[in-house]
Amino acid sequence: MTIEIEVKLKMSHKAFLEKLREAGIGFRITHTREIVDEYYDTADMKLYRNDKALRIRKIDGKFLLTFKGRRLKREPKYRLEKEAELSDETGIAEILSLVGIGTPCQQLTIHRLRGILRQNGFTQILRTSKKRSTVQISGFKDLRIYLDNVELLGEYVEVEGKHSLKLISSLNISDKIEHRTYPEIMMETVKTYEVGINE
Repeated sequence: MTIEIEVKLKMSHKAFLEKLREAGIGFRITHTREIVDEYYDTADMKLYRNDKALRIRKIDGKFLLTFKGRRLKREPKYRLEKEAELSDETGIAEILSLVGIGTPCQQLTIHRLRGILRQNGFTQILRTSKKRSTVQISGFKDLRIYLDNVELLGEYVEVEGKHSLKLISSLNISDKIEHRTYPEIMMETVKTYEVGINE
């Protein structure tokens, strides 16, 4: 289990990159990926109500299972996170145990994983799709910066790392901080969700 440290900004990518230029911070966009996330919960939304999340992510042709614990701190957001690829049997078992599901007795495919979740009372409550570009900047080597274009929600910037607030403060964009997660924003603002991830 690792600690995720993250600040999300609701601002256009163009405006964020312009702020970097104004501050004299060099940057380059290294690559762009398409990410599709499925979020699962019980019928009574037990995970959501307790500020936790269970997610299946498809990225670069791979499927990952992720568990996110309660937020330990709001700004920047500190959160326990455990993630594993389907081939990581130990990691998958650890994540499933965190939501009360026993160790699978067979090697997992994405179909089997979804089946195990259904059999244990978890259904897909939300699907999000986004294009994510990674930005490298000079002077803050420990930070990970992502430009997200989220389907139905628009453009956001995510800054991850223990010095994320330092960068945001230096750019004078603290007023752009978005405290909600993408699932929270979707649940509160979008009424229709598309189900399923194509293999």
